[in-house]
Amino acid sequence: MSPSSPTPPAQMARNLYRQAPVSAATATLIIIVFMITAVQSHSITGNLNDSGLGDAWVLYLPLMDGSPFGPLRALGSSLLHLGIGHMLINVILLYLIGRETEWTFGSPLTAGILVTGALGASATVVWQSPGSPTVGASGAVYALMAVFVAIAYSRKDSQVGGALVLIGVNLAYTLMTPGVSLWGHLGGLATGALLAGVLFGVRSRGARWFGLGSICAVAVIAVLVRVAMLSTGASLS
Repeated sequence: MSPSSPTPPAQMARNLYRQAPVSAATATLIIIVFMITAVQSHSITGNLNDSGLGDAWVLYLPLMDGSPFGPLRALGSSLLHLGIGHMLINVILLYLIGRETEWTFGSPLTAGILVTGALGASATVVWQSPGSPTVGASGAVYALMAVFVAIAYSRKDSQVGGALVLIGVNLAYTLMTPGVSLWGHLGGLATGALLAGVLFGVRSRGARWFGLGSICAVAVIAVLVRVAMLSTGASLS
C-alpha cells in the first residue's frame, strides 16, 4: 500500500480505539443499541416506536417502579437515542471530548465520569421533570464538557474558550429546541463540574476514585429515593 493510499476502515477503527478505548467502546455500544432499536421498529427516524429495548430502557419515572430493574433505566436510557441525527451528534461529541479526558486521566476514570454523568443527569430528570420520557447520552456528554473545560484551563491553552463556546451553543440549542431535556443537560453539566472539582482538587488516584464514587453514589441514591417515593404514592410534580 502506497503512503498516499487511504486508511482502510478496519485500520481506522483500530486507530480510534487505541487513541481512546473507553470512548470508542461507548460510542460503539450506542451505535449497536441504535441499530437494535431501528431493526425492532423498522425505522431510523422513529426507532423508539415499537422497540422493545426502547420501551424497557427509556427514562420515565412512572415506569421505574414496576420491577427491581426499573431504576436501571437511569443508566440504560443514556444508550438510547431518538433518530440517527440525535445519535450521531452525541457519539461524535462523546468520542472527541472523551478522548481528551482519557489522555488526561486515563481510561478507567473516564469510564467513571461517563457513568456518573449519565446517572447525575438521570437523577436530575426524575426529580425535576419526572413526567417527561427522556433518552440520550447528552447527560454524560455534558459531564465530559465540564471536565474538558477544567482540563483546558489547567493547560492554560486556547481550548478553554472553545470548550465554553461549545457548552454555550449546546445550551442555547437546548433552550430553543422543543422536546430537548433541559434538566438532563443541566444535570450532566452540574455533575461534570463536581467531578472536575474532585479530579483537579486532589492528586492521588485513590482520592480521585473516592470522590468520583461518592458523587456516583449520591446520584444512585437520588434515583432510588425518587422511585421509592413513587411507590408510596407521592406526586410526580
